[in-house]
Amino acid sequence: MRCGRTMRRLIAVSILAAAAFAANAAGAETLTVALRPVADEKAVFATVESISVVPARGRIGGTIVQLNVREGDPVTRGQAIAAIGDDKLALQMKSLDAQIDALQAQSSQAQTDFSRTEGLVERGTLPRIKLDEARTALNVAENALRARTAERAVVQQQFNEGQVLAPAGGRVLKKLVAVGSVVLPGDAVAMIAQQDFKLRLRVPERHARFLKAGDKIRVDGAEFGEQTSKSGVIDLVYPQIEDGRVIADAVVAGLPAERGAAGLAAVFVGAPSVRGRPPILPRYLDLDYWLARDSVPFTHSSNLVAALDAALAQAAGSARMLRTARDARWLRQTLRARGMCVVAPEASASPAVTTIALPAECPSLEIGEALEHRGYEISCRSAYLAERNWIQIALMGEYDCRALRELPGALAATCSGYTCARRAKASGEL
Repeated sequence: MRCGRTMRRLIAVSILAAAAFAANAAGAETLTVALRPVADEKAVFATVESISVVPARGRIGGTIVQLNVREGDPVTRGQAIAAIGDDKLALQMKSLDAQIDALQAQSSQAQTDFSRTEGLVERGTLPRIKLDEARTALNVAENALRARTAERAVVQQQFNEGQVLAPAGGRVLKKLVAVGSVVLPGDAVAMIAQQDFKLRLRVPERHARFLKAGDKIRVDGAEFGEQTSKSGVIDLVYPQIEDGRVIADAVVAGLPAERGAAGLAAVFVGAPSVRGRPPILPRYLDLDYWLARDSVPFTHSSNLVAALDAALAQAAGSARMLRTARDARWLRQTLRARGMCVVAPEASASPAVTTIALPAECPSLEIGEALEHRGYEISCRSAYLAERNWIQIALMGEYDCRALRELPGALAATCSGYTCARRAKASGEL
């Protein structure tokens, strides 16, 4: 009996609860639940880069007599950026001009002889065989003149090809030669970054499976000093993963390619000297230090953030640091064995930078430029290095181990050449 009453009470309570829920639902707002895609945006680092870098090559061999551009200059397709001179071409032109003058005289004389012989043959004074001989001599003279004229045209074309033309419109990234450098046919004179720019993304490899061509991207307008955002489309995903990152190129309309260039120091050029600066101001932020010495400014480009990120990723392992320290120790020992003056003692030497004090007869800037022409890039142009006649060999980035092994010998040979030249000059003056 009690069980029966309890069951009836539960049923009654359930009916009342259902009726109350139905009444509340009737007065509530109707909501629709549907499936739709949601953009899962992730912030990634990207740089504005040129699609490709092409070399401007010389078409003939010779000596660079003129260089019309420097790093950063804009160029157009077909613009002459350098001139190669070859003294032999000028001598060949003079020789061919003299030969052409002589052949023109011979051709004129042959034409006169032919006309005279033709008249005598018609009057029966000379046999017809003489006319054939005169005609042959005239043809030989005319053909020789045409051959020399064609040779001169070839030399003139070679002379014209001494102009080194930009293969594409863009900006000069790097000059590879200087005025007076000797080049061979096909040698690169400068590297040109094409004007067409893309946005290059570097995405962690864990996102590689979500990245594909055709995906849309959004670029904040604040990155370019604008109010509205820019949109683009990924058109290429590179198959190789570098430093744990997937690289992809995106097309974005109206990329301001020059906004990433370093230029903070240019804002302060010509500003009055800052006095009373804090003594603990870091050197790389001290603009007054640069203004007072007219030296290279310590600017910081936003594009270098990507390079810093890659450098940190590469230097994270201890193997890289151990290799750099080992190579730097070998470099210092080899330089000392060759009689070079390494500035820092071994106990406090940096594994990334080796500073060398050159003798007075070896100007640091000239030695650095001579090594640069031989393919070795060292530091020599900073004001504090030039004042002390120092050069520096830096192992902070990627370097060629084979070139590093050859560098001490190349440096010693270059310095020895300068020393011998100075001594020979001094002996000649005496």
